[in-house]
Amino acid sequence: MLQKTYKKNTWKTKIYKFFFVLLVFLTYVPVVLSSESTVSLSDIDITRITSDGRLVIDYKNKIAEFYNNVLVQDKNGTIRSNYLKVIFSKDGLNVSKMIAAGDVVIKQTNRTAYSDSAVYIVQSEMLRLIGNPKITEKGNMYTAEEITILIRQNKVLFEPSAKILIKDTAKIKE
Repeated sequence: MLQKTYKKNTWKTKIYKFFFVLLVFLTYVPVVLSSESTVSLSDIDITRITSDGRLVIDYKNKIAEFYNNVLVQDKNGTIRSNYLKVIFSKDGLNVSKMIAAGDVVIKQTNRTAYSDSAVYIVQSEMLRLIGNPKITEKGNMYTAEEITILIRQNKVLFEPSAKILIKDTAKIKE
């Protein structure tokens, strides 16, 4: 009986340590990467998540929830939303899914995506934009009822009711 209790405490201790390290990381990385620093997020492989509201960590279900003006930054771009739910893998060591909701804006170098909510599944590298989604790129705009970006396959699915507005780059001569 003592041995079973010891194993349970060891598992719980590992989970608590992981989330404590995550909390410390999320708290102190912004200090390390302050404006006085010469290192930018584009130079290193770090994801920084901040919010104006609270952070709720559910250790049992391996979920972290950020509230109010959430900002995710990494070397690939930024995500802004009113709410972000981060779901960790069963072992609690990796992110398996991220769900953003409320005025979602995803910015990369040459494109910006907008939607009411977005779901990113890490393993399949799939991003789904739901609720009034649109993507703007080089002056062009793409819309549909739902937009799915298959990152690994370098494909974007617009379905149903797909629309494209193409900016005319030709100069008008009088």
